[in-house]
Amino acid sequence: MFTKRENEETALFILRWSGRVLGSLVLVLLAFFYFTSGGGATEITIRELVGFLFFPVGLAIGYAIGWRNELVGGVISLSSVALFYLVYGRILSGSIRQGSAFIFFAIPGVLFLTYGVLIRIWFHTDGHAAAA
Repeated sequence: MFTKRENEETALFILRWSGRVLGSLVLVLLAFFYFTSGGGATEITIRELVGFLFFPVGLAIGYAIGWRNELVGGVISLSSVALFYLVYGRILSGSIRQGSAFIFFAIPGVLFLTYGVLIRIWFHTDGHAAAA
């Protein structure tokens, strides 16, 4: 589990595990925010529920998928953050300015996406041939 994949360079190993560790930390932090805020499902409006589906639910799904398929996980997590800004921010709230803090939660998605692209470039595969 903590070993390099076959033919995986050290830099790629570090990139992959950085995404995994940071993604896990982000999810723990988001869970901490949710459970300590006293929020409950009955207090969420439909508009907030739509935003909640993109951030953090979509983000969490992307990070979970990123453990096995980094490219797909990175695309899902980054798309979720982008859609959060677009749909919840611009369309439902009238302003794309939701704060820049949400972007920092997407850093593991960038790491997953970078790993997924690099592994396909270096090994000319779908990314699973080098997987252990």
